[in-house]
Amino acid sequence: NAEAARQLLESLIEQVGRQEGSFVWVGLVDPTRSELDLVAELFSLEPLEIEDAGNTAQRPKLDLNEFQSFALLKTLSYDVDSRETGVGQTSVFVGKDYAITVRFGSQGDLTSVRHRMAASERLRTHGPMAVLYAVLDITVDSYLAVSEEIHDDMREIEQTVFSMQPAANVTKSIYELKRENIAVGRAVSPLTISAQRFVSNTEQ
Repeated sequence: NAEAARQLLESLIEQVGRQEGSFVWVGLVDPTRSELDLVAELFSLEPLEIEDAGNTAQRPKLDLNEFQSFALLKTLSYDVDSRETGVGQTSVFVGKDYAITVRFGSQGDLTSVRHRMAASERLRTHGPMAVLYAVLDITVDSYLAVSEEIHDDMREIEQTVFSMQPAANVTKSIYELKRENIAVGRAVSPLTISAQRFVSNTEQ
């Protein structure tokens, strides 16, 4: 219940405060509004950013700075049989001694990231930012995997189009792949702009 969750988080925050160099990672999956509000209160998160994290229609963004960082990522999966791209959302909040992930949808499962962090002392020495970079890494890998699946289907359609006996549903297949390409573009393009802005700021 809500009170038990509050007590647990308060206890974790207290433990982290007593152990130099430690941090807490809180992972929320399909959270309710009250769960988001609780985490925002206890970790003093920016209200506008917590609003963005709870809005699955929000565009991807990166806001990286020295004190508190925030990333909102679209997570992708691809069903080869239906030729449909599944879209989820993962947000990451990073502060001095915490990392908070907020995930909506089945895409972007972070189990492998948790195992990777638990197994690597080197990663953990980088603190909460290691969680953000690991989530970015696995998300970008999923973009590449989905793009490769779509390109494979495009090559199949090209072979069909230029064959002597094109399939009757080739027009429908072309439309479907165009739609999936748009979905990938919507997930990736805003992050490209944010990454370029971040690189420009760090070079100044």
